[in-house]
Amino acid sequence: MGCANSKNQDGPDPAPGVEPSKKAVSPKGQKSLSDSVVGDGVFDPAAHGATPGDSPQARLKQAHAEVAKEVERLANTSTLSATEKTAIAAATEATKRAGAAVAAAENTPESVLSAGREVAAAALETHRIKWRAKVEKNKAKIAEHATAFEAQWEHAQAHGGLPEEQLTVARDQMLDAIGAVSATVRSAAEQSVLMASVTGFLPQYAINKFEAELLQLVGAVEAAKRWKLDTVPPGLLSVDPETLTDDTHPVAATDPAFCGEAGGITVQRVLGALVLDGARRAIEHVGWVPLSESGQPEYPRSESKVYADQPSMKRPNEPEDDRLRRIDATLQVYSKRRTSVSTALISTVLDDIGHYSKAYANALKVPGAAIALTQIDELAKRIPQQSGPELKSTEVEKIRDKLVAANKGNSIPLSDRRVISAVGWARAVKGVVEDDPDAPPGSALERAVYKQVQASGGSIRLYDLVCEVATGVGPDVMVLPGGVKALARTVFKCAVKYKSDLSKITDQIRCTVVVSSLVDVAKVLEAVLKSDGLAAVRIKNRFARGYDATPGGGYLDLQLVVVFTHNGRRLFGEVQINLASMLAIKESPEGGHRMFKFVRSLRAYDASTYSWAGEWSQAVVDRMAAGELLNVELNCGDNGDAAAAAAATALTSPHCRVAKLSFDSHAKKNAVKADGAAALAAALKENTSVTELSLANMDVGDAGAVALAEVLSSNRTLGTLSLYNSGVENDGAAALAEGLKTNSTLAELNLANNEIGDGGAVSVGEALGVNNSLAVLTLDHCEIRVSGARVIAEGLAKNRALTTLKLSGNAIMAPGATALSEALKVNTTLATLHAEKCELWDEGGVALANGLKENSGLKVLELEGNKFGAKTPGALREALESNSSLTQLGLTSNQITDHGATEIAAGLKVNTGLTALWLWMNKIGDKGAVAIGAALAENTSLTKLVLDRNQIKDKGAMALADAMQRNSTLETLNLKYNPVGDKGRAALGQLQERIMADD
Repeated sequence: MGCANSKNQDGPDPAPGVEPSKKAVSPKGQKSLSDSVVGDGVFDPAAHGATPGDSPQARLKQAHAEVAKEVERLANTSTLSATEKTAIAAATEATKRAGAAVAAAENTPESVLSAGREVAAAALETHRIKWRAKVEKNKAKIAEHATAFEAQWEHAQAHGGLPEEQLTVARDQMLDAIGAVSATVRSAAEQSVLMASVTGFLPQYAINKFEAELLQLVGAVEAAKRWKLDTVPPGLLSVDPETLTDDTHPVAATDPAFCGEAGGITVQRVLGALVLDGARRAIEHVGWVPLSESGQPEYPRSESKVYADQPSMKRPNEPEDDRLRRIDATLQVYSKRRTSVSTALISTVLDDIGHYSKAYANALKVPGAAIALTQIDELAKRIPQQSGPELKSTEVEKIRDKLVAANKGNSIPLSDRRVISAVGWARAVKGVVEDDPDAPPGSALERAVYKQVQASGGSIRLYDLVCEVATGVGPDVMVLPGGVKALARTVFKCAVKYKSDLSKITDQIRCTVVVSSLVDVAKVLEAVLKSDGLAAVRIKNRFARGYDATPGGGYLDLQLVVVFTHNGRRLFGEVQINLASMLAIKESPEGGHRMFKFVRSLRAYDASTYSWAGEWSQAVVDRMAAGELLNVELNCGDNGDAAAAAAATALTSPHCRVAKLSFDSHAKKNAVKADGAAALAAALKENTSVTELSLANMDVGDAGAVALAEVLSSNRTLGTLSLYNSGVENDGAAALAEGLKTNSTLAELNLANNEIGDGGAVSVGEALGVNNSLAVLTLDHCEIRVSGARVIAEGLAKNRALTTLKLSGNAIMAPGATALSEALKVNTTLATLHAEKCELWDEGGVALANGLKENSGLKVLELEGNKFGAKTPGALREALESNSSLTQLGLTSNQITDHGATEIAAGLKVNTGLTALWLWMNKIGDKGAVAIGAALAENTSLTKLVLDRNQIKDKGAMALADAMQRNSTLETLNLKYNPVGDKGRAALGQLQERIMADD
């Protein structure tokens, strides 16, 4: 295990007279010595310039020569400590052993493998030397910065504020932040106006998004005044922003539109100065909405009679104030330059995303990677989140015990309930950690410097703790201590992300762990959780399945916020667990983190940069072909086939990067038809970028489906295909099913709302019996009946890949349900089954319940609208008594009476797996509610219970309220639209946070 110095990602403020350190970088794609050691410890000669065409011995000799040369270079370094000399001597011996092994290697796999391991060992020893040297160098630099931080803090205490030099840095970053947020607010306002002009009002989600951006701007302007950073240099207010947007200027990290040194001029800074100088009036103008006295937006009301009580927005008239006109002009320049620079950079941006994606794909190929991902997911559940699943008390208490120990025995507030919400726990932890009597408040700028002083010593302490934890995980695990986050980045991030509350910054202290495989990621995470000195209180798992890394530039890692103790104080720290292959790309001079920081400043990772949703045009097609777009949703206009044909030409371009492609049409007559589908299918035989294709609501018919089916036998990148409501019938479904028999990459197929009938269902069922890739199959409302359901069930019994099956709206009836029940008895991979409105009746309900008794894989079962009788609830009781894997059960609108509710309640008393139960729109009265209440007093797993639109009155409501007082796990009880009287309401009123009832 190696412990080494990290390149500070944001960089601490340099100490006076100290030149900031320059990051060592390597050419894109070239691996460092440590990257040469793959998961099983075998040396990869290709990482050192050897070509695949060379013989195994030649490749090993070339790799060994490079390692020997590096050892010799290190040995000839003029200033070496005694420790370094000893290390170099060990590396020299390792290199000699490797040389002897290479010379003796014969042309057999065993001898080559043995020699490769010797070379790997020598390379690793060499790499350790360099990393040890970096540790000492970094510690010295952190000590220098600590001296500067202490001087700044002493100045703040003596003079009531920061030194002028630091104020200049902070002011410029605040202006940049206000400018960037202003541009975001105006963009959100424009989108809101467009939406309001079409619909006549603003939906709540649009209001929430706009308000979040606007309140960030309000908070940033208020913080600038509070922090005394509102003295705007006069020169900024008179700058013509057009002078900063010369399109011939080279796109680099010094682009004057977005990046500037302290005291410099950027478009963002000019915009921020104008808005800050104009204060409230400027904010209202940027957001096109007036503010109340408390700084909240006051929307105009819609003039439409239909939406008279809904807020609306419209573009204001041309402003008369010169400052406001200058704000508009600068916003236009900002938008123009951001688009221009983003377009010029998109190739580099997407290159990096592609490199990261490839590195991750390679990491997934290492033996044990899939199991490691599952382990990481399970370990992550033991750490509180700002949002996410609740924690069982045992896990909460483990973390609390660590913090209590660090707090010298003082208790930490914790609810008596057996489950505590993640948000509540995060707040409790934050309150304890921030309980520092010497710290300035989070609203004071001095707080940033005070935390830098604490972080300087804490950085080394965190590094030491992580080194202890990483020991034993693996020989090639390296720990890199990070420097303290700079004041400039702290101010900018706090202004644009945390509403200018400096107490929310938790990553001033950072440490990176570098590993070679996902297996080691899981091991390091587990070691941190077991550590006595580190308490993990939050996690961001970018390695999680389905995580979209594009907005972050494609980089994937695992980040932990931990709490540890240093000099009697509890501190937050961030531990990043990285793959070495990812880190190599991150340090690339052409792109990597250097480019990421610049691109981040102009929001080029924003979806609008690489996504298109709107009318198709040749210009859009050209961008697709040039590799400038990742996600494309094309409106067909007057001719869907023409749009599809044009898109198909772009897909055959060698530069095309489109991953998600979908089409939209206002009418079926203009939709993509068979010819357009055939053109797309032909292109997909060559294309290797498209992973998702949606032709939902088009009119491709059987002919189009047949053409697309041919692609499935050869294409190895398409993962999702949606033909929802696209005119596919029996022949088309049969062709697609035939393609599924040989396809190994399609993971999701949506054929809902197509009349494939039993004939198509039989074909699909037969394909399920042999396909090993499809995970989600949607067949809702497909005219499937008993014979089709039986063959699908037969295929399901053999299948070991499908996790979600949707059959809602098909009259499969009791015989179909019986067939599915038999499949559930042997299938262990299906996790979600939708069978709503399938005319199951009582016999079908009983059959599925019987299947649950022997099933251990199903998590979600939705059975709404199947008109069960008196027998099904009893069968479900027996299933709940024996099944512990099912977590969600939907029984909405199934004529369940008090008797049925009593049966289900009996099952809940002993069930330990179900977390959510839907019983709304049934015939449950007080007797059934009393029985459910009695069950809740004993149940320890249910967190959500929905009883809307039943016949529950006061007695039942009071029984449920009483049960809630004793139950500690139920988070949500929904009783809307029940005839509950005053007594029941009074009882429920004491539990308003956990109950949803009528007002």
